[in-house]
Amino acid sequence: APWDNNAISHSADGSYSLTGGERVCLYSGDGTPLWQEWTAELVACSADGSRIACVDGQSLFLLTREGTAIWREEMPSISAHLTLSGDGKQIIVGDRFGKVYFYDMDGNLNATADTNHRNARSEIRAIATSDLGEYTAVISSRGLFCYKSDGRKAWAHEELTDRGTAIAISGSGDEIVAASDAGIRLLDAKGKEVWSKRFYRPVTAVAISGDGTRVFAGSQDNVMRCFDRA
Repeated sequence: APWDNNAISHSADGSYSLTGGERVCLYSGDGTPLWQEWTAELVACSADGSRIACVDGQSLFLLTREGTAIWREEMPSISAHLTLSGDGKQIIVGDRFGKVYFYDMDGNLNATADTNHRNARSEIRAIATSDLGEYTAVISSRGLFCYKSDGRKAWAHEELTDRGTAIAISGSGDEIVAASDAGIRLLDAKGKEVWSKRFYRPVTAVAISGDGTRVFAGSQDNVMRCFDRA
């Protein structure tokens, strides 16, 4: 890539790859550059690559696969995290002050959730959403939260993070994997813990397959681990 990159996303079938930074760049599956436009610290694309969400400072904008701007909205604060549902209809943004914003595909802000509590400040570490946006999982310095598509809290495990680092959710939202300095936890859609695994070193990244049958975790001991649903 011709510029420094600080964000990456890709379509579900791998036919498109997207990078963000000084320039937003879209590539075909074989690495051919398709276009290089705009500037964005955060980027995310839909499952088919037809919609691309970008954040530049306090500006949130949506692009087509061809790089054409559909709309642009100014957000209440500077964002730190961005995710886009697989169908491209839900855009969820987490700011630097513990708040989560739910936008629809037309750029309307439909709901705001606050992970702070009284005098306890929350720092959001990661956000993930299911394919259709029915569930959005958030891990912060205060705990683990799950919200429905309208921004209402489905459940929360406050203070259950062990210094949370990453989060991932299956396509249906029935499985959520939360990572921390201590290990990983798999939870179901109601927030019940299915199992947990302790690690010797902090977990730096997690992923989960679309059907929820495989959980992947990378940690600071330079090991990638794969677990099944059980």
